[in-house]
Amino acid sequence: TCLAGRVEAMRADASLDFAVFRLGIFKQQPNDTPWLWNTETSESDLDRFLRLDVPWGTCSLVWKRAALERLGLWDERLPSFQDWDIHVRALIAGMKYTRVPVIDTHCRIHEQVGKSISASNKSMKHLNSHETLFKQTLEALRASHQMNYRRRTIIAGELFWLAEHFLAHGERSRARR
Repeated sequence: TCLAGRVEAMRADASLDFAVFRLGIFKQQPNDTPWLWNTETSESDLDRFLRLDVPWGTCSLVWKRAALERLGLWDERLPSFQDWDIHVRALIAGMKYTRVPVIDTHCRIHEQVGKSISASNKSMKHLNSHETLFKQTLEALRASHQMNYRRRTIIAGELFWLAEHFLAHGERSRARR
């Protein structure tokens, strides 16, 4: 019923660019844990993404094609954070969305953690990509007049994280920059 429910939600409000549905987490079979990927909080979704507290997974959304065409598709050149990038761009662009309080998708948590693309996000290839992505996000926030003290602080923390990992690779000048 996942796709049918998503189509229905998008048809119910033609002004939506995308809708976010809940994603249940399980170990052996759906509903064997009480966990949700995208629990709502009082914090803005944009600030959560900026803090790398990803409020929804890629399979939690349904997009309107026209919205994706306006926004631009996934940046396939990125070795990781492609989903983070597209969602942050959508939020900065002010795309209209709703959160639907229905669990319509499930994701298994495997015992072998660390096999995903993001598990290697501290390699130099990924760090270089993160640096470019964080700079682009900073510029987009400034250009859209959405930069504030909280977001400056959050991004400073991400850049500090990046500097620490550049140092771990012996890249002192990159870390200082």
